Amino acid sequence: KIDASTPLGEVFVEMTKLRQLRVVGSSKHWHSVEQPSMRLLQLLLPSGLEEIALVGVDQMKVVRSILSNTTLHSTLTRLHLGLHGFHFLAQEDLLALGVPLAKLKSLRLSGTSASGVACRESYCRMFICANAFLEYLGQLSRPEEIEVIQVSNAGLLGDDHQIANVLRSLASFPQLRRLRLPLPSLPLAFRELLTMRLALPHLLFFVVDPERVEGADEWPEDSEEWPAMTEVWPTLETISPLSVFVREFSEVFENGEVAEEWERLSDAERGFWLEAVPRIRSAYRRWERAPGGTGHPSQGQAAGDTNGVADDFAEAALAEGAGGSSPSGGGSHRRGDTKTWRASPEPR
Repeated sequence: KIDASTPLGEVFVEMTKLRQLRVVGSSKHWHSVEQPSMRLLQLLLPSGLEEIALVGVDQMKVVRSILSNTTLHSTLTRLHLGLHGFHFLAQEDLLALGVPLAKLKSLRLSGTSASGVACRESYCRMFICANAFLEYLGQLSRPEEIEVIQVSNAGLLGDDHQIANVLRSLASFPQLRRLRLPLPSLPLAFRELLTMRLALPHLLFFVVDPERVEGADEWPEDSEEWPAMTEVWPTLETISPLSVFVREFSEVFENGEVAEEWERLSDAERGFWLEAVPRIRSAYRRWERAPGGTGHPSQGQAAGDTNGVADDFAEAALAEGAGGSSPSGGGSHRRGDTKTWRASPEPR
C-alpha cells in the first residue's frame, strides 16, 4: 500500500532515528532484492543511518545499488559486507564501498556462507585486487579518522610491488583501532615494517607475519589466531618492552634475529613499546579478573580503569633500564635488505 500510494521519487516517511540496518539473507533472496531495496530506501528515507551490515549477499550490484542512495553519503560511518560465493573485487566494486561516504570510519569485508557464518571454503571465497584496494584507500576522504579496516576470509592478489604499497599506505591511518589484512607475501624490509608499526599507536596489540598484518586496541577474542593472553605471557611480570616487540615481529625473522633488531632500535623507537607496556598490563589484569579469562571490559574491570598503570610504567622503565633488551649484543648496522616471505594462497 505504501508503495502504491507514494508517487515515484517522493518520501513516505523520514526515519530520523534509525541508526543501524542489518540484513542477513541467502543467495536466493539476494537475486530479487535489488530493486525492492532501492525503493524501500526511497520510501523510508534513512536520514540518520550510521551503520549498514549486509551479510550473505552474493550480488555486488545489490551493494552498489544500496550504497548509491545519496542520503547515506553524508551519514554512514560503518559498513560491514559479508559476501557469499566467489567474488573478485576490482576497482569498480571497491569504489562503491566508501569513496562517496564522507564520514566512513569502519570498513569490514569478509567471505561468508549463505547464513552469514565466516567461511573459507571454495564456494565462498573473496579475492581483492591489491592495486584497486590501494587506490580505494587513497581516495578515502578522511584517512586520519578511519578506525577499522578489517578484511577476513579473503585473499589479497597482487605482485610484491603492489602488496608493498598497500602495506606502506597503512601508515596514513593513525587512528586505526582494528586492522586485519590478509597477505600473499611480506615484501618489505624491517625498517619499513617498523615505520608502519610506529604510525599506528592505537593498535595496542599487533602482529605481522607472512600471511597477515593484524592489530587491535583490545586483545582480539574473535580470531582463532589470537590465543589467550596467558598463553603469550604466563605472568604479568613477563610483559616487557622486549617481549611485546618479539611477539609482534618474531614470525618475520629467523631464530634470534628479532632480538638483534631490538638491539639496533634507537631509544626513541624503544620508547614506543615502553609506553605500551603499562596499557598491556592493565588489559592483562582485566583478562585475569574476567570470568573465563575473556578480559572483556563488560565482564571484568572497566575499560577505562587505570589502576596500576603508573606502577606498570615504572616497572617497564626498570625492565628497560636493567636489561629489557636482548643480551645478544649488536652493533650499529641496520638491516636494509628486503625479504619476501611467501604465504599460502588460501583466503584468510
